[in-house]
Amino acid sequence: MPYTQLLNQLIDQSGLTAKEIAERCKQHGQEITASYVSILRKEANERIPSFEVSQALEAVLDAPKDLLVLEGYPRLFRTAAICERALYTRCSCVVDKRESPGRR
Repeated sequence: MPYTQLLNQLIDQSGLTAKEIAERCKQHGQEITASYVSILRKEANERIPSFEVSQALEAVLDAPKDLLVLEGYPRLFRTAAICERALYTRCSCVVDKRESPGRR
């Protein structure tokens, strides 16, 4: 689902106004305006806010952690997942070699 549609769904479910969302985002360290929230809601703009603003919106809208972030920055997370998998594989190989039976 596109970021804007997901954001609109979360806002509609929350029942909060753009002004309330902006005020609550300040409590999460992100100063945004009600106008900016309205801009983000318009599909024609196709704007994706910063990673930090997305996290604040998730918190304010009681959304699962990283739901908006994953939608807004899918390439970032795909790259991170690939790196994590590679690191895990390397670490597993080292651990497996150390723990193999008969090795002292």
